[in-house]
Amino acid sequence: MFKNNKNKLLLVSAILLILTSCNIYFENSTSNLTSPTISESISSVSFTSKPSLPSNGVSEENSAITNPPPTYINQNYVLKFEDEFTGDSLNKDVWNIEYGTGSQYGLSGWGNDELEYYQEENVSVENGLLKITAKRENKNGKNYTSGRIQTKHNVFYTYGYFEACILLPTQRAMWPAFWLLPDNEDIYGGWASSGEIDIMEANGKGMDKYTIGNAIHYGGNWPNNQCTSKSSKIPEQGTIDQFHMYGLEWTSEYLAYYIDGEVVYKITNDIYYSDKAKDNPSAPFDVDFYILFNLAVGGNYVGYVQPEDSFSSADMLVDYVRVYQLKE
Repeated sequence: MFKNNKNKLLLVSAILLILTSCNIYFENSTSNLTSPTISESISSVSFTSKPSLPSNGVSEENSAITNPPPTYINQNYVLKFEDEFTGDSLNKDVWNIEYGTGSQYGLSGWGNDELEYYQEENVSVENGLLKITAKRENKNGKNYTSGRIQTKHNVFYTYGYFEACILLPTQRAMWPAFWLLPDNEDIYGGWASSGEIDIMEANGKGMDKYTIGNAIHYGGNWPNNQCTSKSSKIPEQGTIDQFHMYGLEWTSEYLAYYIDGEVVYKITNDIYYSDKAKDNPSAPFDVDFYILFNLAVGGNYVGYVQPEDSFSSADMLVDYVRVYQLKE
């Protein structure tokens, strides 16, 4: 079957690669999702680039083969978009890198009194992972730099199941997030009448390694905005500095938040609304939203605390992000 030892070596490497995937770890035991085990394994494997995908997703006929829907969601879902972060650079056909402090949009500190300056140098792809790094570094009047990326006008969906496998930093004042914003906020006006969905965010105030936050923002434009949120524990006494799957099932009737395949929070459409469409029970969460990853430093969510004096850097690692939608 094998003509030479080189083919045997390639098979062994392929098996190692499969065994180190996040899904296999989850199916066997979430307690094995420790970052040293995964990092040590993937660092010994040579990664090759996958065939390029359309910037707005994958073809339906291929999706069932590459990544069928997880067993814990509706099996009528099909994969529409994925990024496994292979290769050695970010796919610029999918991701937009954001810069600065938000002041260019009239939102100094990105509207949250954040302490960082976002720049491209803090975003990298290596060993099959997206890495966003916050650093103690002076840049344009800020004492910290970090990274923020999003898919606006490139990848956007209404409804579906969104999931990312992420390892989070635990240092004080770190505020990592995986979230969604409307691709066209003019439909329901500005923030927050147009909506915001926070699939996962971690609060670096108390350095709680066992809890993440789930939230939505809705209602009227600031300062008449509303927020509904919950602090959710990682199942099986897991900690955020391990890889976990954070997911959102989004329908016209509810938003259900998942951690490692377990529903930890559900918000029904009798809770939220938009001042711009009070007769629409699904508004503002019935239009296209795009994906964001970022690692903020400080700000109102973490109680305005600052990193410890010994802080030098912290990483947010993303193994993959996927979007599934119901078959048409």
